Amino acid sequence: MNKEWFDTWFDSEYYHLLYKHRNDEEAQLFIDNMVAHLYLPTHAKVFDLACGKGRHSIMLNKHGLDVIGADLSDNSISYAKQFENDFLQFYVHDMRNVIRTNYFDVVMNCFTSFGYFKHRHQNELAATAMVSAAKKGGKIVVDFINSFKGEAVIQEQSDFVVHEGSITFLIRKKLENGLFIKDIEVLDGNNAPQHFMESVQAFYLDDFKAMFAKAGATLVEYFGDYQLGKFEEANSPRLIMIFEKN
Repeated sequence: MNKEWFDTWFDSEYYHLLYKHRNDEEAQLFIDNMVAHLYLPTHAKVFDLACGKGRHSIMLNKHGLDVIGADLSDNSISYAKQFENDFLQFYVHDMRNVIRTNYFDVVMNCFTSFGYFKHRHQNELAATAMVSAAKKGGKIVVDFINSFKGEAVIQEQSDFVVHEGSITFLIRKKLENGLFIKDIEVLDGNNAPQHFMESVQAFYLDDFKAMFAKAGATLVEYFGDYQLGKFEEANSPRLIMIFEKN
């Protein structure tokens, strides 16, 4: 079976190098604000789906929450496991599959970790798995790009270069057939150039409302940034949605 783009890219050393500057301060702000906004009590059960190396999971756990983080990347989970404790565990897991049913107070999906699949049905499976994992009345938090803003950014600057030591990343962005596509060429010394890609569905608020309604959850709030400010199509950097399981 042919591998999907995320099977190889997320386990690549180059992926972690390119994104090593991800803003932990910004992530901490988001987690602090969301935990306060949801009034989560100590030892509330939280599922961080598509957790990567676990930075959001670790921050959630420091709030006294019982956290399970899951990701498809073996390398990322191997790294995250060093931070495990009695109330923080990590597992390799495909987000399209149900991990537990009616178990979590909150399911979180952070930093545009949704919409990876070409076919809508596959993305709907991920939404269904998230809703299935939550308790009745539990919350599902999805942190996605503002696709309106994403379109504008691509029009302004589609190609750019990133240097990390002796390694150069040539990055080209485009919006094609409803997908935000990032083509990544890696130049690493005398080695042959390597190509990777990222592909994310250009989903909008109505898309999410429809998918999660089909899965059994209702949109109750949405925001446009990590300060939980008002969502504005033209200006907001994020689309942060809170759904409630019916």
